[in-house]
Amino acid sequence: MSIAKGNYMPKISVVTPAYNASEYILDCAESVLSQTHKNIEWLVVDDGSTDDTLLLLGSLEEKDKRVKVFTQENQGPAAARNKAFEEIKGDYFSFIDADDVWHPDFLSGLHKLISQHKADLVSCNFREVSNSFQIGDISNFPPQKERIDFFEKPLNILPKYPIDRTIWNKLYRTKIFKSLRFLSNMASAEDIVFSWQVRALTTSAVQTSAAYTFYRNSTTSISRRGVTKGYIDDIYCIAKALDELYIQNNNFSKSIKTCIKREIARTVFKGYVKKARSLDNEALRKTVKSNFSKLVENGIFEPCYLPVKKRASLHFQKALNKKHPLFE
Repeated sequence: MSIAKGNYMPKISVVTPAYNASEYILDCAESVLSQTHKNIEWLVVDDGSTDDTLLLLGSLEEKDKRVKVFTQENQGPAAARNKAFEEIKGDYFSFIDADDVWHPDFLSGLHKLISQHKADLVSCNFREVSNSFQIGDISNFPPQKERIDFFEKPLNILPKYPIDRTIWNKLYRTKIFKSLRFLSNMASAEDIVFSWQVRALTTSAVQTSAAYTFYRNSTTSISRRGVTKGYIDDIYCIAKALDELYIQNNNFSKSIKTCIKREIARTVFKGYVKKARSLDNEALRKTVKSNFSKLVENGIFEPCYLPVKKRASLHFQKALNKKHPLFE
């Protein structure tokens, strides 16, 4: 059970976007509503599901007053999370996807750490599981013996930032981060930009090696569909967002901006130089070239921030014109 201050147990808001999640939503619900930290509100936004997701959520809402269901036309997980953000009442908040599950001590374990260290956020380890994983299987995976790490002003040690970029294995202090919003024009990488926004505001963080989150490894998830138009546009959006968030912001030091420039360069290289190398679709090749050109022309992507080997690879491919969409 979480540590209460006096007789007060802090409220924790849990945010879940749900789209056609009827196969998994009940397992997710059980893991959330069975948390040993009981003072929670579960904010679930049905994103225009066409299966029984909304029906199942309605039944849960009738049985447990902590469940609050909202609906919207299909707009994607970013818009769904933003809708839930407007309703957050908790002292802390966390995210869980509709096909994932938590260990019963996820919230109590993370709340204990964030309280002890007076941190802005706390992050835990996670286990990647198959689609066949069921909530009853959690008992077979007790959290490992904990190693606790505390970081102050972690942004200053980029690019070796100690906290990973996932959003669904963390507990956030609401007063620090509630003003943030997800970019709703992205196909699948909105959580990456959100995590960078979090980094900009974080002055202290705790990390535990205990695995309290079970992440379902879905072969049909958006992030595993290869190079699509959405993926290509997301790379552009990530680079542009990091430039606007950090490079154009005078509140960050030159050393931090250099680290961000390196991150942008690595992201663009991986997405446009490496992954797009074997694209056969002519329309996608043109989109890659157009987006890449805009990033170069606006000074957002600068090859000089790449590691030496990647910089050499870029010049080598350009020189040989190896049927790469960027250099045709």
